[in-house]
Amino acid sequence: MAAMKAIRVQGAMFCCGAAAAVAGADVIRRLPPQVFVVLLGGLILVLGAPHGSLDALLVSRRGLVSSKLGWTVFVASYLAFAAVVVAMRWALPGLFLALFLAVSLVHFSGDPLPGARIATRILYSGAILALPTLRYADDVRHLFALLAGDGPAQLGVSALHFLALPWALALFGVALAAMRSDGLAGLELAALGGLMLFAPPLLGFTVFFCGMHGARHVLRTLDDCGPGLSHGVMAALVVPTLAVLLLLATAWHFLRGQPIEAKVIQVVFVALAALTLPHMAIVEPLRLARCRRAAEPRSRLPSELDFRLDAEDGCSKVTSS
Repeated sequence: MAAMKAIRVQGAMFCCGAAAAVAGADVIRRLPPQVFVVLLGGLILVLGAPHGSLDALLVSRRGLVSSKLGWTVFVASYLAFAAVVVAMRWALPGLFLALFLAVSLVHFSGDPLPGARIATRILYSGAILALPTLRYADDVRHLFALLAGDGPAQLGVSALHFLALPWALALFGVALAAMRSDGLAGLELAALGGLMLFAPPLLGFTVFFCGMHGARHVLRTLDDCGPGLSHGVMAALVVPTLAVLLLLATAWHFLRGQPIEAKVIQVVFVALAALTLPHMAIVEPLRLARCRRAAEPRSRLPSELDFRLDAEDGCSKVTSS
């Protein structure tokens, strides 16, 4: 129950942050472009991206890795998976962009509060991709072009723009309906929709990624795993982070000659894509398995059961009282 309370407080704080970002968007956007991009890119890397380091805690708590050799293999495999994604960005940029958008759609759907239907989760995660193209199509196209080139960027933005208006109407309709049973759940959907519609894309994504996705993942993971970290797990938490920072510095060096805004966007979002895929390889099977277990019929009446928040998905996990 304490974890659920913390998550609901975090959700309320995200809604306030989203409203503040929309209200202050014009002021923030008057910053020099280099300051604007570097500031938001830095926030994504410092406050948002490190939540993936908790993957080591997840595999440790489930007994999947315990020995030094096992941790070495885990870290090496994780980084190798990320390196394949980075290589794809250079060899097949169009496929890289499509894959990045697809995995984002799946991964971000785990954020909503317990009880959200699959359709609601898809509306939620899809809004992060589609809604910015309603008012900021050129900005989104520019971001995509830095990642995959003009052709794939134009194709991606055109498809998302086509979906954006009906997607927004559906999202706000579901948000109003959700408020009848859980005001915060509905408010989170509405806040996300407003943020993605009215804040510049990079600002909107930064507030979402740091204030919602990363923060909620940390709270759920810590609640699921409990206190206490061994030295081996601490090393597994720190080593990937340091390795990623080294890779980012290397990428920054090889992108010399480009404008600083372009370098920041490429380094930040290619890093996110590279880390999201191995992160999902750990998180998603556990999330889906828990959801299946939660859906299985139980021998006792629901009134005799104690529902506890699932760590990764936001589904309800049923445990005996």
